[in-house]
Amino acid sequence: PVTVEATSDEPLGTDSWHVDFPYLPSPPSIGILNAIEVPSYGGDTMWLNLQLAYERLPDRIRADLDGVGVNHSIGEFFLDRYAGGDPMLRALWKRVCVGNTHPVVRAHPRTGKPSVYTLDTQAELVGFEGSDPSRLMAELVERSTSLNFTCRWRWQEGDVVFYDQAATFHRLIIDPWPGVRRMRRTLVEGQPPTAYEPAIAVSSAKAE
Repeated sequence: PVTVEATSDEPLGTDSWHVDFPYLPSPPSIGILNAIEVPSYGGDTMWLNLQLAYERLPDRIRADLDGVGVNHSIGEFFLDRYAGGDPMLRALWKRVCVGNTHPVVRAHPRTGKPSVYTLDTQAELVGFEGSDPSRLMAELVERSTSLNFTCRWRWQEGDVVFYDQAATFHRLIIDPWPGVRRMRRTLVEGQPPTAYEPAIAVSSAKAE
């Protein structure tokens, strides 16, 4: 587990929807957050149910996303955070975390249920045969990030939250908060994401 201490001036969090370490070949399967010290207000975390988001997508978008992947690579911001100026460490992170392709719609490793697995409007899509990937991703993000699919957690000291990285994204609400926000995060090793295949899912459902 890693303990992160932050203030609202230096939040050390991401105020946009994301999943942890998607650029790894095998991203984490479960995240666990434990509130060690929290401010009297502010610093909430939101979660987004991307299985529900996929259920609500129109058929035409589902069809466009069928079999499409997205190229994930670690960005300079996180490279600086995790590797600093160490050239050997930076090279290691780049070797492991650049150019890993995962499905835009992944199947849950236990249930097989589909969920959206990228919310990047500038995503580099792999296998998309349409003419306007930017438009597709913009509509996907707009439809998938409805507040109707979210919950917001107001932290109290001692809280422990488990979250499914194969079904949800999350974000820190970076509003001004007094004092220090200290959280302990633990990540459970996962497996390479597999694409959701509607035809297989329908066949399995009929067999049951």
